[in-house]
Formats: sequence, structure tokens, C-alpha cells
Amino acid sequence: MLNPMNIYIGRLAEEARQECNNRNIIANGQFCLDQSVAKKIISFFGGKLQRFTESDLTARFPNKNISNSFIQVTNKSKSEFIIGYINFSVLDILHELGHAFLELDTMEDGDVRWIGDEEGGIKEIEASQFARAFLMPTELFQEVVIDNSVKGYCNINAVAKVFCVDESQVICRGRESYLWE
Repeated sequence: MLNPMNIYIGRLAEEARQECNNRNIIANGQFCLDQSVAKKIISFFGGKLQRFTESDLTARFPNKNISNSFIQVTNKSKSEFIIGYINFSVLDILHELGHAFLELDTMEDGDVRWIGDEEGGIKEIEASQFARAFLMPTELFQEVVIDNSVKGYCNINAVAKVFCVDESQVICRGRESYLWE
């Protein structure tokens, strides 16, 4: 059954990616995004990308169990935020950007979201969908899947290499794109 939220999140992420293409932040067909590109993307949408150590995060958020990345609203009225991370992962960074796109209007100054937040529930799933759709736009994803399929079987590893993600992300994106169950 089609999930309208999957479609909405996919379109939102793809429009954000297209805007980055239009501004020459990301080149057409560029999927392996490094820290410098991620920083430009986050900055373009009103945020700052900042590396932290584990001890920095423990001191900054003593009652939160942040394993790698987070988003914190710094100025809601100006739509400003920080995306912090310990170890760089483009999917984690885009996941946090997903929170900005999907929740910034409901968050308050100082509010924090992080991957694995037990209170996040569906919001965590949606932010991950945003990240996958940003990295693997639907039409191109479908083309790459078809190009890497033989007799109805897709070479998931080959698709993962094209988009610089692990195989589990390809499987999730395929389900979200209704290519397979």
C-alpha cells in the first residue's frame, strides 16, 4: 500500500537536493558527499555543521545518550540550527537535516534531536527516509536498480557502490520507492 508520507518525504528530499544542484553545491550525479560538501549543504539551509568529541557531547547534553550526531535549534525565528557529529557519516548528517526539514517549525530554541532518540519514534524513521531520498533520488535510483538487475534479481552491492551507501540503505530505499517488498 502506498504511504503518502513516503511520497512527501521523498519529494521534499529530492527538491532539496535539486536546489543544491541548481546552486552548484552538489554536481549532477554526485553521490559520494564528503565533509566539505555536507558543510555547504547544511550552511545553504541555515545550519552549521560542527564536529564534537564524546566528552564535548557529554558535557553539552549530560542527560542524553547521543551516539554520533544531533541537531539543535539555535534560533527558531531565523531557522538556524547546528548539526553536530562525532564521526562523519553523510547519512547521519542528512538524517539530521531531515529533522530540520520535517520538524524545525515545531521545535523550539535549544531543542535537540538525535539518531536513536527513544522519544523520536516515527520522526527518526522519517528523518532517515529523507536522508536516503536525498542521496538516492527516485528516478535515478530506479535506473541504477534496473541497470544492476538480471532476471528479476538486483545486485544490491553494485547499487550501494554507485550511491556510496551500505546495502541495508539500498534495501530500505527500494522499499520506500515501492520497487520491492
